[in-house]
Amino acid sequence: EEGVARTDNLRINGPSVRVEARGEVDLVQRVQDQRVTIYPGISHGLTAAATVLGGPAVGLFMLFAQELLDKPLDQVGQISYRLSGPLDNPQVEPLQ
Repeated sequence: EEGVARTDNLRINGPSVRVEARGEVDLVQRVQDQRVTIYPGISHGLTAAATVLGGPAVGLFMLFAQELLDKPLDQVGQISYRLSGPLDNPQVEPLQ
């Protein structure tokens, strides 16, 4: 709308990482204000490693444990950033 792209639910899924973004980019003024969260694929690696090292029973246990946790293992290692300022010189600020 009027050169401003907004999102509250942009999600990019890769084999070992998930990236979520929300905020806006003003393409006319060439500035942005976004929050980007990166979720490394920790749980998938742990479940696969547990299966290889401990056998199917351990892998199945890890899968069930992940499903029962309030926060999946991927969220434990999440990293959030605020991207703001000009598109050609963005300010990247880590968030807690």
